Amino acid sequence: GTPVETAIRRRGPNYASPRFYWHEVLYWGVLFVFGLVLLLVAPGFFSDASSSAKRIGPAFGFGAICLIGTPIAVIIACITIVGLAVGITTLLCYIVALFATQIFVSDWIGEKLLGTETGIGHTAGRLAIGLGIVRILTILPLAGPLFRLAVALWGLGAIVLALHHRIRAQGVVPG
Repeated sequence: GTPVETAIRRRGPNYASPRFYWHEVLYWGVLFVFGLVLLLVAPGFFSDASSSAKRIGPAFGFGAICLIGTPIAVIIACITIVGLAVGITTLLCYIVALFATQIFVSDWIGEKLLGTETGIGHTAGRLAIGLGIVRILTILPLAGPLFRLAVALWGLGAIVLALHHRIRAQGVVPG
């Protein structure tokens, strides 16, 4: 017979392939366009979430609670037939929020590098530079997954703090 051939597949990204870097550039573009849409459609929320990202400690704490607690709440809600719609809707919002975490952390990084100028053009520039830095740091071979977790915790906490601020501000009715 013929000798046995063993093919060992290497798991993980192929850093030597130009395709890997092309996909990273496309992912940067998707995040940038999503950030611009958030900035133009919901400028108040974008501003609140960006300012909440400056409070690093509370953002990490609330991000950790939300990162762990939301899937548990979704599972509990989906177990009941009545809560199935609420659970699925919450899960979809959770996925979008996890995707958006990079935007607010990137805006904070861009603000630290470029300053706090106001305006859509300045914010778009800060977002572009910050997203580039975040994408570079998340593809690092060993530190990338830890940095990705830190961005998820920090950004999710900023989103939760911004939502809390916006809900609390609308709930107060002067007498």
